[in-house]
Amino acid sequence: METRSSPFSNNEEDRISNLPDTLIHQILSFIDMNYAVQTSVLSRRWRYLWTSIPTLNFDSNLLQLPETRYTNVEAFIDFVDRVLMLRDSSDIQRFNLHFFGTEDADYDSTSRVNTWILAAVRRNVQELLLRVSLWEYQTFQFPPSLFTCKSLTKLELSLGDMSESEFIPPKSMDLPMLKSLELCGVSIYDEKFTDMLFSSCPVLESLIIKDCRLNLNNISTLKLKHFKLEYEYYDSEDSVVKTLKLYAPNLTSFICKSYMSHDYALENLSSLVTADIHLMVEDEEEDETSVTYSTLSVEVKQLYAQNIMKLLRALHTVKDLTLSPSLLEVVSGAPNLLDSQPPQFCNLRCLMLGTFLSRDCFPAITYLFRISPNMESLYLIIKKCSDEPQMYPFYDEINSKSANIDDWEAGLLLPCMLYHLEFVKIIGVQGCINELKFLEILLKNAMVLKTVVLYLKCECPGDMKWIMNFSEKLLTFPRASSNVAFMFF
Repeated sequence: METRSSPFSNNEEDRISNLPDTLIHQILSFIDMNYAVQTSVLSRRWRYLWTSIPTLNFDSNLLQLPETRYTNVEAFIDFVDRVLMLRDSSDIQRFNLHFFGTEDADYDSTSRVNTWILAAVRRNVQELLLRVSLWEYQTFQFPPSLFTCKSLTKLELSLGDMSESEFIPPKSMDLPMLKSLELCGVSIYDEKFTDMLFSSCPVLESLIIKDCRLNLNNISTLKLKHFKLEYEYYDSEDSVVKTLKLYAPNLTSFICKSYMSHDYALENLSSLVTADIHLMVEDEEEDETSVTYSTLSVEVKQLYAQNIMKLLRALHTVKDLTLSPSLLEVVSGAPNLLDSQPPQFCNLRCLMLGTFLSRDCFPAITYLFRISPNMESLYLIIKKCSDEPQMYPFYDEINSKSANIDDWEAGLLLPCMLYHLEFVKIIGVQGCINELKFLEILLKNAMVLKTVVLYLKCECPGDMKWIMNFSEKLLTFPRASSNVAFMFF
């Protein structure tokens, strides 16, 4: 084999500068233009390299006033203007803008942003990522040419977290190459916007909607593969029930982090592979005025349960499913709905549950096992349940006269249908009674179980005693499978 006599012996050799322009451009595409421009002082070779970089990253947070932590907005605007003016006429592959203006400035930040967008569109931009911070009650209107850009394949519009800031949609749209769209903090009150949007994006494959106020009752696109709805804006004074209506026969991934009060009308999700459902009563962060499930009326609880069951029925082809703790609590509170539903998840192979593992959640867990006969893997992430004994020393109550064993068996009576369950992982084991009883019944019904992985919640050295007792008790339980390996972490 031929080798170099003295590799890397020439310390003066500049190997990076000897790279072709395309490779150097690729390296510079990972840094902000503020640093990319500074490379022009390295040598004559680098003097004009930055002027043809196809990826432009601008972050106003990197230009701060020396005496404060606030952005030097005027310097940032001047910098972006000069870069775009001095840049050559080559196409822009990716334009990434992070711009946080101030309300009391002497300039019109929206007009400057639109000028930069026009410059990118004229250079056939392919990916446009705009994160522009607006203040309350401000309206924003992008240039119409943005929504008729024939070269655009990816568009991200983030207008901050001000719910009263409004985006004025264009009168017409034509984005024939757009495959990925993300909207964050966008409020559009025109009910026809979504119809116009999706009819103008015939090849759209990925759609992400975060913290937006949009009409979502008519999302129909044949090419869509990935859909994500996260924390859609919640208005407690809005008496109108919102509807998410989605028709996407090629959808493979569905993520929904929203509210139980909404109506989920999902049609023809025949290609669905993964689904992650996190539904909340109201806001995730609870305070003294927050509405919780326990404070809801019987009628509202029933409505929420119906919405959830309707959503689950639409996901019947899914293979990987993730559900949140509050969802299980609501479904368990409506046993009449559970009894009336036929088996659905025949394709399900992997189930992940966030759960309090309380008795109130057991009916929903039992139901999911019953309608998932081909499940192979089970993941549980246990949340703390404050209204039941937590630590393992209370486990003796299971075998004592004070505990009704029949109630436990009725609350979590698994049918002998776990013929394919091979792997179980439980994170956050605290040693409470419910965890131990759940594992006991699971081991009794899992016919081919091979591995049980338990992540124990150990907060102090004294916890080692209950961990040892918990482990010893667990190993004494009868098992339907003769080849079960336990792993403790």
